[in-house]
Amino acid sequence: MTIQNERRHPPRNTVAKDIEGEFHITVEGKSYPIHKVKDVSISGIGVVLPRRVHKDTNVRLIFKADDLGLELEGRIVWCADNIAPSSPDTLPLDACQVGIEFSAANGDDNCLLFMALRKYLDDFE
Repeated sequence: MTIQNERRHPPRNTVAKDIEGEFHITVEGKSYPIHKVKDVSISGIGVVLPRRVHKDTNVRLIFKADDLGLELEGRIVWCADNIAPSSPDTLPLDACQVGIEFSAANGDDNCLLFMALRKYLDDFE
């Protein structure tokens, strides 16, 4: 399902299944696991992180699965606090959902990540 009423192009696609592989981000030299990938497009990704990250913070997204390893530069474009965890034990209290806009300089890798994740998107079942 594509998220409606978006001003951005290309549109985001909701991730329908748990993704096989390892996701984490590096923020100011520290690495944090990504708890959940919510949506993805060629230009960005929405994820749940274990701690708050401020808008306009530069990040590096790292994805490893099978024989594919990608590192994408990006920046936080929004952060939503007070997200509802799937169970009380899974997320710390300061967890947040963020939107990461990928750097245009990553063009080929941005497309590669989207293609690698397409089988997890509900539009591609």
